[in-house]
Amino acid sequence: VVLGPKDKPIADMASTKGMKVGITRGTTQDLDFTRLAPEGSQIIRFEDDATTTAALLSGQVDIIATADLLAIEIAKRNPAKNLDIKYTIRLSPGAIGVRRGDADFLQWVNTFVYFHKLTGDFGRLFEKW
Repeated sequence: VVLGPKDKPIADMASTKGMKVGITRGTTQDLDFTRLAPEGSQIIRFEDDATTTAALLSGQVDIIATADLLAIEIAKRNPAKNLDIKYTIRLSPGAIGVRRGDADFLQWVNTFVYFHKLTGDFGRLFEKW
């Protein structure tokens, strides 16, 4: 997602033209944003999420491209900065992989996921963490 101040009118990739965009080097956000960025966006890469976040909070960059869960936490921990998720670059759902042919473990994982989704545990854990 793209995270920035609520008062900046950013609705899509084209809106980032002329802005300094902080991105953690080598992440999926780096690959996607770099590929889709309009000419005139100034991409500034940092070595880790903490440094990218610090650049946003200190005003070194206008916005950052980061993971949605991280963006939510950054905004929540820094209410005085009045940050908002502007738009989603792309959805990147998580998945669980199991060894091919291990039907018993696959069935256990599927049952586990089904049960915890049904009971609402995943939603509560998502909100907590």
